[in-house]
Order: sequence, then structure tokens, then C-alpha cells
Amino acid sequence: MLMRETKPNLDRYETFVRLYTQHKADLRAFSRSLFANTHVSWIAPKKYFDLYDPEKLPLADNEFLPKGSPKFAATSGTDFYWYKDVPQAPGDKLPEAYKRQCLQGYLAAISYVDAQVGRLLKTLDETGLSKNTIVVFWSDHGYYRGEHTWWGAKHNNYEGATRNCLIIAVPSQATAGQVSKALAQSVDLAPTLTELCGLPPEPGFQGRSLKPIIDDPKATVNEAAFSWYPKSGYLGVSMRTDKWRYVEWTKPGEPTERELFNMVHDKQNNINVADKPELEKVIASLTAQMRSTFLVNEFKEPSVEPNAKQPAKKKRKSNE
Repeated sequence: MLMRETKPNLDRYETFVRLYTQHKADLRAFSRSLFANTHVSWIAPKKYFDLYDPEKLPLADNEFLPKGSPKFAATSGTDFYWYKDVPQAPGDKLPEAYKRQCLQGYLAAISYVDAQVGRLLKTLDETGLSKNTIVVFWSDHGYYRGEHTWWGAKHNNYEGATRNCLIIAVPSQATAGQVSKALAQSVDLAPTLTELCGLPPEPGFQGRSLKPIIDDPKATVNEAAFSWYPKSGYLGVSMRTDKWRYVEWTKPGEPTERELFNMVHDKQNNINVADKPELEKVIASLTAQMRSTFLVNEFKEPSVEPNAKQPAKKKRKSNE
């Protein structure tokens, strides 16, 4: 099933408590807690579903594909449709009641995870470890809830897929609770934690430390954030600045396809303005900036040695 009410599963929470109690005296301890929610399927105890009235949840107001974008680029994943109770219809054609039910399940899953994170933080306080523990709350990608007709997917280069959440809490942090609009990348986490922990810099890191932003939320360390995703033999490289999202699609033997979205006036990437003559200089500048940082412009499948043993493919479990 796509969504399901369930009893609380506290195994992960109890494991966290046990490990932190065990390593309380070890200042070098590291713990990572992973939550599959809010990926489909959305599973949470009933009380979290009861927090949200489906009839009062707003639906996306842009149930259309990005206008002016290459047809192959304006697609996303289909994992939402793997579940047998999901109507096999385009996202904008799903029954309205079903869309609201999905939003309720999605928000219930978020609230369930939020409650478990709260329990983890409470454990840190109760054990005294919050005084010398850095906490990072981070997701790996964004998620669509009807925008551009997509549900439960993230397989493209648009803002909805590539923007994720990031919270960093440092003991005795003077700027605790403040929000920054500065651009950050996932590759920035390693150099950030290295600096915060007082470890020597690692020259192999590709990101930049976010400590200047932690100290001053108005500071900036990145002029742009990068992501990439291949489609139909094209390599799509996306560069997000404070004003633009620029995407280049390159494929050997084919002309380069481009997408450009104004992030000030079009935050959800509804209209590709790359073909506007008045923006030629903007595209030229963004292209130069992208190529100076992200040198890959052709997608190649990972090479495999002829005699290398391939791992057995796991069978997908049916979603009952």
C-alpha cells in the first residue's frame, strides 16, 4: 500500500539510546540515524494522520510540465506508481480526493519522523551529550507533491528535486534558531564537520566549510550549487545561483539543450526562459561559470572490468 497507519516502531530510537549511553564518555563517538520516511510508502501511527484534515490541504497550483523545457528533461521517476492501490493515471488526472489523501500521508510521515528526531534530541539532553555534540539534520533530495504532475518522485534537475533540508546545530551556538538564505551543497558537510570538530583540513574534499554561515547567517561561501542527472543519453548539469537555475543538457553529436529559470519570480521552475534573446548574455555568463567549476559534459556509464563479479540483483518485494 502507498500509505498505512501503523503502531510506533521504536527499535531505531531504542538503539540510539543504548549506543549513546554506552559511548557517553567517548567524545569521539559518531552516530547516524536514518529514516526512510518520507519516501513512499508513507507509514505512520494514526495520531499523525489525525493531525491533518485532507479537505483543508492545498493542492499544487502548477499541475503542468515546465513550459518550454526539452520533452526528455521534463520527466520524473515512477516509484509512486509501483504500489497496487495507486490509480494508474497522470498526476494531474488523479482524483482530487486521492491527491488530498496522499498529502495527508506525506505530512503524517513527516510529523512522525519529526517526533522521533525530537526523542533523539531529548536523549542527548538527558545524557548531557548535547553539550558537546554537533547535530546535522539533512535530507538527500526534494520531493514532488503534485507539482508539474509529479508525485513522490525526484529524478530530474529542477528545484523541487534538488533542494533539500539542512539544519546544523552546534553546542553554544550564538546564532541558534536563525535561518540563512546562503547556498549550500551536500558536499559541504564533510569540510564543515571537519572544521567544527577541530580536525585538520582534508585536501580531497570538494565542498566548502559552512562554518562562516553558522557564525553569521548573512555570510556566503558558495556562488552556486551544482547537481546533475542523466536522461535519454544526455547529461544534465544544473547550476543554482541566488537568481537563476541554469541547466545544460549535452550529448555527443547533438546540439546542447538549455533551461533557464528565474528563481526570484519563478521559484518552482514553471517557465523555461532560455530562448529569450534579452537573456543571451546571462546564459553566456552562466555557461562560463558552470564550465569553470563542473567540467563533466558527457554522460558515460560506469566502466566494469570484464571479469568482475557482479552482485546478485535483489528481488523487489511486493507492496501489499
